[in-house]
Amino acid sequence: MPVIFFKEVADECWLGVWKITESEKELLELSGRALLPDNFFFIKSELQRKQSLSGRLLIKQLALKMYDTFLGMYKNKQGKPLLNNLDGHISISHSKQYAVAISHKAKSVGIDIEKISPRMDRVIPRVCSAEEQSNINDHKNATFYWCAKEAMYKLYGKEGLHFNQQLLVMPPNKLQGVIIDADMKIEVQLSSMEVEDFVLVWAVEK
Repeated sequence: MPVIFFKEVADECWLGVWKITESEKELLELSGRALLPDNFFFIKSELQRKQSLSGRLLIKQLALKMYDTFLGMYKNKQGKPLLNNLDGHISISHSKQYAVAISHKAKSVGIDIEKISPRMDRVIPRVCSAEEQSNINDHKNATFYWCAKEAMYKLYGKEGLHFNQQLLVMPPNKLQGVIIDADMKIEVQLSSMEVEDFVLVWAVEK
């Protein structure tokens, strides 16, 4: 099980990073049927099936670390993953050969990983405010902003938010984020790391 990063990144908050090198058969043997999502056999892409399995295996390891038990997981109507019969919060992301997951006993969390790429330059005008765009000067920075907004979106778990107006990365150090919805404002702590040529960002509700 090639978990390359597995540690407590804050009080009661654990993060796991998995580089997928196993075959699908090996991941299925590690998972067992209890971990398979309902739509698993309808997923056409082998890579996506492997990402799904490795992400769920990471969540299992995080739950065992935090609760000494794992009773399965499911997704709510908005697609947000939740633990069966446990009160903690979890989030999962995948990109190419990486799966990442985060869990927190008490606070909402979100996570995202993405490969640093010039294509982010085309995405940024749609998802970032004018002020945010003025702070982006390279592909890595652009990838950070995308991941930060995806992580906040997953943390909140509500569809229909406008990334450039309601999910904001605050200057000057980009370690704070704000989710704005109607009269509600949620402040989040943002953290990031690089894994090879990928950017990983996680968000924790303050």
